[in-house]
Amino acid sequence: MIVMCVCQHEVSVNDNADQFIVDMVKNNLCPKCAAADAKLSADGLPKLKGTPKQVNWAYDIREKVHEQFREFRAEYGRKKFMLTEDQKKRHLIAMFKGTKAFKEEVKAVYWIEHQDLREIIL
Repeated sequence: MIVMCVCQHEVSVNDNADQFIVDMVKNNLCPKCAAADAKLSADGLPKLKGTPKQVNWAYDIREKVHEQFREFRAEYGRKKFMLTEDQKKRHLIAMFKGTKAFKEEVKAVYWIEHQDLREIIL
């Protein structure tokens, strides 16, 4: 049988499963979302808040933006010796804004509305 879990994904459950198992699946994240949630916790990113659908969508968006941020930081590391002091200052301010957003923004709606790193750091 197919059961809808908290994150709005369908999970296949054995037809013989008792009600306890069905209720556990309904009231928890699917295995894919649980693994993603564990990875985000390991990365030091806070859990997101919102409806299950918003949270599921926002986790994907935040991961994409986080990857952009990692590339942005790596680019600074490669170019910092070629930048002017003003460029370095602007780059560091942008990195501060990005770091702050990843540590403090827990509303799923924020990540849905800010799907590109430029919207966060500029």
